[in-house]
Amino acid sequence: MKVASGGYYHNASTIAAASLVDLPRYEKVLAAAFATLRVGPEQRAELDALSERIQNGELDAAAEDWYSDPGDGHLGPEEMVTAYVDKIRADGNWETLSRHALIKDLLPYWCDAIHASLGSAPLDEVEAVVQRGTHFGWEARAWRLAAARWDNRFLRQLTERILAQDEDAEVRSALGFCLANAASESISEILSIPSLTVQ
Repeated sequence: MKVASGGYYHNASTIAAASLVDLPRYEKVLAAAFATLRVGPEQRAELDALSERIQNGELDAAAEDWYSDPGDGHLGPEEMVTAYVDKIRADGNWETLSRHALIKDLLPYWCDAIHASLGSAPLDEVEAVVQRGTHFGWEARAWRLAAARWDNRFLRQLTERILAQDEDAEVRSALGFCLANAASESISEILSIPSLTVQ
């Protein structure tokens, strides 16, 4: 439990592997890890402001490096979460992640795990990430994942989301990226969907 509460531990992955033998008890470890990893409103506002200044060119590359990797403080908790996601997926139980009470927190780690094994990730799993990501604040991340593991089963939802003109610029960018890089050959199919082209 101490590893999940923060700090760097060189043997965090070993501790996690041993603890994962008892998955029901590991839920407490998972909750403790996310309690450490969650960013409060004030810190989120500071990070958002920093991100905006970097994008505007007001700050240099050093600030961007720090923003993307602020230090080792979360390495222990992150390894505990990553180990859990990897274990669940390795056991073929990815549906457990989709139904998990902490799905909003788990989603970015789930996306990372699929990215690391794109060739073996079932399309049903990618589709589940897109569905859950859309509802739990990780839609942009989910669509970029879908672009890397594209299948035309995602076409209708992609089109619907593009036409919805989401107010989040990051989501719009991810949808556009998905269309341009993965679904570009399907534009004629998009234009042939009457319910989506007649407004």
